[in-house]
Amino acid sequence: MQNAIALREPSRQQPWIATQQSLDLVLLDRIADGDKLAMQALFGRHNLCVYRIALRLLNNEALAEDILIAVFVDVWRNAKRFDGNKPVSAWIMANARFKALSLLRGRKDESFHERAAATIHGGFGSWQ
Repeated sequence: MQNAIALREPSRQQPWIATQQSLDLVLLDRIADGDKLAMQALFGRHNLCVYRIALRLLNNEALAEDILIAVFVDVWRNAKRFDGNKPVSAWIMANARFKALSLLRGRKDESFHERAAATIHGGFGSWQ
């Protein structure tokens, strides 16, 4: 039991977390310079988490894959704009969440509009 407690101590995790964050920053800097291998490495480090976030929110594998691709296209395009105020992983995951929720909002609005259109159409049909 003491080993589990020892692993949770912040002092033991901080060097590992700092190393991971530093690696992400190095990769992002290289991506900003157009390094495709750095992009592959960053994708390999974070693609599963991005996919899982999107899948959990959308409950649709195909849409989750679309979000995954869109997020990493944004990473490629916007690597130079990253301000460094938060970890790279947080920036990537927030982007995934935002895209998935935006897609959900769009789907809900679309279904509402389809129902409204059907109601209006049915109403006009009864006038004729």
